[in-house]
Amino acid sequence: SGSITFSSALRCGINWNDWNTKPARRPRSAARPSSSRAYKLSPPRCTLPDDGVSRPANNESSVDLPEPELPTTATVSPDAMDKSISCKMVSGVAPLGTDLVSDLTVMTDGAAALMDVTLLVTAAAAEAGRSEGFTRMKALMAAVRSIARTGIVRAGALLVCLCALVLPQTAALATQASAAAAATPVILIYGDSLSAEYGLARGAGWAALLDARLKEKRLAFTVTNASISGETTSGGAARIDAALKQHKPAIVIVELGGNDGLRGLALDATRANLARMITASQKSGARVLLAGMQLPPNYGRSYTDGFRNAYGELAKQHKAALVPFFLEGVADNRALFQADGIHPTQAAQARLLDNVWPVLLPLLTAKPAANPAMKSKTTSTAR
Repeated sequence: SGSITFSSALRCGINWNDWNTKPARRPRSAARPSSSRAYKLSPPRCTLPDDGVSRPANNESSVDLPEPELPTTATVSPDAMDKSISCKMVSGVAPLGTDLVSDLTVMTDGAAALMDVTLLVTAAAAEAGRSEGFTRMKALMAAVRSIARTGIVRAGALLVCLCALVLPQTAALATQASAAAAATPVILIYGDSLSAEYGLARGAGWAALLDARLKEKRLAFTVTNASISGETTSGGAARIDAALKQHKPAIVIVELGGNDGLRGLALDATRANLARMITASQKSGARVLLAGMQLPPNYGRSYTDGFRNAYGELAKQHKAALVPFFLEGVADNRALFQADGIHPTQAAQARLLDNVWPVLLPLLTAKPAANPAMKSKTTSTAR
C-alpha cells in the first residue's frame, strides 16, 4: 500500500515489485509563484543590432588631438594683489648714546662700567688677603667715581690712569701667586681607575682624602691626580716625561700595572714600563712610591707570582718606596667593591689611603732629592 515507507520496506524485506511507486495524491500542475508579480521571460532591454559589425571608414579624415599637458609657468595675475600692514614709527631720543666732541668723550656709562670692573678686581684682591692691593684698588675706585661725577674726561688720561694703577698690581699678584705655587711641593698621583675615582663622586677618592689629610697635618704639599681610567704601564711610560715637565713633582706615586695583569700582558713589558717611569721620575729629582698589585689565582701560579714579585724587585733595584699590595684589606671583602667586582667603593677609599700613608709619610719629611740635571750643570760650571 502507499502507506509504507522506503526505509521500512528495506527492513521488512519487501520486493521492489511490491513497492507501490504510484503517488496517492494528485500531482500538482504547477508551482505556486513566490511573488505576486508576473514573471517576464523577456530581458529588461534589448541591444540593436543583434550582431556587431565593424567596417573601415568610408572617407579619410584627420583628427586634431589636443597637445599633451606640459609644465606651466606662473604669470602675473591680471588682478592686482594688495596687502595692508599696519605700521607705527616712533622717533625719539635714545636712552644711551655717545656724543663725540673733538677729543672729548661723554664717559658717564663707560665710567659706570669701569666701576663694575674695579669692584670685581677689588673683591679679588681682598679675597686674596692682599692689604696693599686692596688699598690700591680702593684708590682706583675713588678715581673712577670722580670721573663718573665729572662726566667728561680725556680718553688718553683715563687709560694712563688705569694702566698705572691696575697693571703693576696685577703683575705683582701674578708674581706672588706663581712664587707661592712654585714653593709648594707637588705630590703627583700617577695611576689608573683605582686612583681616578672611577664610579665615584668627584672628590671622594683616596687622592682627595690624601689632600685633606695633608692639610689636617699641616703638611705643605699640593696633590695633583694625573690618573686615567684604563691606563696601562705602556700608556703611563709614554706620557711620563710630559707629566713631569708640566707638574714638576717632588713625589711621584706610581699606581699602575693592574690593567696589564688583567689583560695578561707580557711580564717583561710591564717590568720595563714601570722601570721607565721610576727612572724618569728620579732623574727629574722626585722621590718615587710604587704601589704594588696582585692578581687572582685563576691567572696561573707562574704568572701571578711573577707579577707580584716584579714590584718588590723594581723597588729594591731603584731604591723606591714600596706599598706591597695597594688593595690590602679590600681585595678579600666583596662588599667593598662596586657591581663590576673590580673597582672599590667609596667606603674602601679610606683603607686605600691607610695603605699608602705609612710608606708616604717618610717621603714627606725627607729632604728633597737633588736634581741630577742641576747637579751635572753645577759640576761642569765649577770646572
